[in-house]
Amino acid sequence: MDPRTALRNPRVLTTTLAVAAISGTALGDFSFDNFGNTDGLNMLGDAGVGGAGEDSTLAITNAAFQTSSIWYTEKQNISDAWSTEFMFSISDLNITGADGFAFVIQNSSVAMHENTSFGRGGGIGYNMGSNLLAVEFDTWFNLPANDPNANHISIQNAGPGVTSSSQDDSLGVATDILDLSSGDLISVLINYEPGTMTISLDGEQVLEAAVDMDEALDSDDGTAWVGFTGAGTAAWQTAEVQSWSFEGTPIPAPASLALLSLGMAGLARRRR
Repeated sequence: MDPRTALRNPRVLTTTLAVAAISGTALGDFSFDNFGNTDGLNMLGDAGVGGAGEDSTLAITNAAFQTSSIWYTEKQNISDAWSTEFMFSISDLNITGADGFAFVIQNSSVAMHENTSFGRGGGIGYNMGSNLLAVEFDTWFNLPANDPNANHISIQNAGPGVTSSSQDDSLGVATDILDLSSGDLISVLINYEPGTMTISLDGEQVLEAAVDMDEALDSDDGTAWVGFTGAGTAAWQTAEVQSWSFEGTPIPAPASLALLSLGMAGLARRRR
């Protein structure tokens, strides 16, 4: 389009600016079919890559006394509707295997790495972190944390302050689920609609809880980092993620919003 046409026609100008605002987004979805390339991930502690090529996995834990944190470096919109999917397996159980891993949303730092816990491993890598919500896949019965059993999923949050891995901070827990440590590949879908979070394993919903991300986290712009944490002690296991995707509602880039407002204002003046 000839730019002069848009300038002469305020209706065309407004439409053009609206398209620019919609297409110019501050955030974007992401997807990893495997982890042969970890660009875009900040891997901390004992996090690593297992396998090779198309079989590369995100190794959260695979030896004794490990604590790992992994964050996607670009913040995502977590205030509006979003969903995340990943495939994981837990195998190579040492003793009985422990302690599990968590999908974590946090607005503290892209370098956040917590190493405090109930006996270290029981904290699953996020315990006593601030400004976070964790969906833990817990494979160890930790009595000090009031765990219901050694195979459960729990949504953990205590508001923008410090959140622990104790059941005291649970917003919802699922105990009647398939064996997380079977060694089989398990698919996870976590879906959030403002006010409600649901979790499904292998296509079957196992947990629904009341969750308000605006109350759970302190985030001025409704965005936060997303990723995984995990930990183990003398009892440990290999916890691997084989694929991962995140899909959220895009947020218009601030500059584009300003242009859109300017265009709308100009059109209003022209009509008057």
